[in-house]
Amino acid sequence: MKIVLDTNVFIVGFLSLATGEDCAESRILKELLEKDKTLILSSELEEQIFRVILRVKDKDFAGLVRHMLWSDYYIEFVEISGKKFPVQWKEIIPRKDLSIFLTAHFGNADFLVTNDIDFLQKAKKCKPAFLCLRPQEFVAH
Repeated sequence: MKIVLDTNVFIVGFLSLATGEDCAESRILKELLEKDKTLILSSELEEQIFRVILRVKDKDFAGLVRHMLWSDYYIEFVEISGKKFPVQWKEIIPRKDLSIFLTAHFGNADFLVTNDIDFLQKAKKCKPAFLCLRPQEFVAH
């Protein structure tokens, strides 16, 4: 199972793990520790995650998250820059979310998980080969 998590899922999930809170996002991160699940990342998505973590927390927490990602999770890294994709996606998917959507597309994801309702609805309009779900829906799936 290949999964792309939106930045908001990473942030909420890792902050919840740090405080011991139980939420759908932290459950997803715990579930991804199982080696039969693959987390798909691109350099654009990774940069976005750490840019936001630095805004909401600090560099020590960002370093811890980076260490956890690369040592505890099974990651498939996908290159998305310079790849061709249907131009109409650029008109549907918000610019801030396009790299996440393309990471799922080029990474042959099974799931894209996000808390962003607008992004979720627009991603579904593109009829991707992967399921687009909210964290609660993914956990229940």
